[in-house]
Amino acid sequence: MTALEKFESTFGPDPIPSDQLAMPLIMSFASRHVGVKYIDYVRDPLILAGAQYAVCRDFGLDVLATTSDPGGELSSLGGSITWFDDDPPMPDPNHPLLSHPAQLLDLKLPDPHGPNRMGDRLAAIKELRRLSDGTLPVLGWVEGPISEAAVMRGLTTLMEDLIDDPEFVDELFCFNVRMAIKFAEAQVEAGADMIGFGDAPASLIGPDLYRRFVLPQERRMVDAIQAMGVPVRMHICGNTTKIVPLMAQVGVDMVDIDSLTDLKLAADTFAPFVKVLGNLDPVREVLDSTPEAIHERLTQCRKIAGPNYIAGAGCEIPAKTPPENVRAFADFAHNL
Repeated sequence: MTALEKFESTFGPDPIPSDQLAMPLIMSFASRHVGVKYIDYVRDPLILAGAQYAVCRDFGLDVLATTSDPGGELSSLGGSITWFDDDPPMPDPNHPLLSHPAQLLDLKLPDPHGPNRMGDRLAAIKELRRLSDGTLPVLGWVEGPISEAAVMRGLTTLMEDLIDDPEFVDELFCFNVRMAIKFAEAQVEAGADMIGFGDAPASLIGPDLYRRFVLPQERRMVDAIQAMGVPVRMHICGNTTKIVPLMAQVGVDMVDIDSLTDLKLAADTFAPFVKVLGNLDPVREVLDSTPEAIHERLTQCRKIAGPNYIAGAGCEIPAKTPPENVRAFADFAHNL
């Protein structure tokens, strides 16, 4: 079976066990593998697509990912971005898009098909479809409600808003979900087989705030994307142990579990219908490890999570990871 056929069987109406898929999050490693600076990987959708295809071809991985950084939607909204040659771009800390809550009233949803970074992602998806010739699934990506709010407002300011201005937070999260749904729809039309979303700041707030502000908006976003006919992957970096029971209510098809989170708790909570990826420490257990040690850890994770397990690390594979360590994920999954 091709990777796309395994993917479709895994996430289809009569799903099969997912433990023969290797879907680690690959970004900066891809640019390094093909010898380009990360700034070029981020800015040029054809370079991104070529690098992703090269990684899957050379290391046997089972997904072509389009995520590169959390600034795509922000940039398309007109936000200021600080660029680096070989690191992900970041929002300009001195010029936040929303320095005052009232500025939200003047924002309009960007056109995903426009000459902006959202349009770049659509171009990357189309190029990935062409390169893979229908053999590999393509992962589109959007930012979750609190992740996008953090880059629009600034993380520290947003944390204060959660307490000081809950009505504004509700309005901001609603805006972000409308944008994510519109962007996801364009990506599915362009050929994405799955939509992932990142919502990293959710790991920094407690269960009460997550339940009040984030959960309803993530669920609304996921319901809308699934109605487009594609599965949804959730990625929240950090220690999510305290909010895992609430994350399970979002209704996603696949969840990434970071190394700080209790994998058994997550696997037991999300079972039996949600696929679980993780939760190797990207530095200690991937970058500074060996193929043999990675295989051993993946075996432990598979034993904990069962047949709904998908091979991957808790977060992005570091850029300088030895190639043989990246290959270990596919070797493990494909030789079960």
